[in-house]
Order: sequence, then structure tokens, then C-alpha cells
Amino acid sequence: MSLGKYVKNVRKYDLEITLDNLSEKTNLSKGYLSKLENGERKTPQPETLKKLANGLQVPYMDLMKEAGYVEEVNSLFEAFGASQNAQETIKRGSVVASNSKGKETQLNHLKDDMDLKHILNSDEKVLYDKVILSDGNKKRIDDMIKIILNKEGD
Repeated sequence: MSLGKYVKNVRKYDLEITLDNLSEKTNLSKGYLSKLENGERKTPQPETLKKLANGLQVPYMDLMKEAGYVEEVNSLFEAFGASQNAQETIKRGSVVASNSKGKETQLNHLKDDMDLKHILNSDEKVLYDKVILSDGNKKRIDDMIKIILNKEGD
């Protein structure tokens, strides 16, 4: 299904609202929305999709998939390109953080107030199943979590 058809179906059949109503909810023009639904507009920017997701009361990631920004993945492992063997190892493994002195700490039972964002953005060495995560991998994980939680710029 195309993005336009998806938007139209949700608007008309799920929410049963008019283009005018959706325009008011999203702060997007009625003309723009009409052209989008009829396939006469290019793929919207992610910020526009966020407005649409809020107005249509659908998950932002659903619109990102329909627009072709992200592929459907069965798991976060696939999103990062882990092989099947690596996925099985990861599923059986545990998360370990290592401080700058090389002392490893098992994180099986995280405290309620421990923030994964803090761990991913720290200068500390972070391991996943005894594999050190590069700064690039830590950033990609942080970015994926932001997308999943529908946050940006945090």
C-alpha cells in the first residue's frame, strides 16, 4: 500500500474525519493532504510524517515504513545487520559495561533510575555479550531508540 492510500484509509475509515479535520490536527494544508493521499506529492519529510502520525493517531514508525524511510524488520538485531548466529548469541548473552579501568559490571538487574541514554552517551566502554560497542554503534542504538520512542533531538 502506498503512503497516500494508508493516510486516506486511516483518515476516512478508522478516524472517519474529513481532510479539513486532518488539516486542523496536523497544521498541514488541505491541498497538501489531498495531493499526498492521491499520490501527487513526493515523500514527505520525517517532520511532516510526525505531524501526520499525531493527527492520525498512528505510530510514527508506521508512517516511516510506508514512506520508505525504514524497512520492516523483525527485530532490532536485523536493524543493525546482525547475522543469525550473532542474533542467537545476543539473545543468550548479557549486557556488560566496563569502566575505564577495565572492571566489568554485569547489568542483568538494572536499577530503576539507570538511564540507557546515559550509558550509550558515556565515554565508558560498553560491551554487549563481550563485544565492545564502538561509538558509532552506541550512537546508532541511541538513534534507533529515539525513533522507537518517537523522540528527536534528545
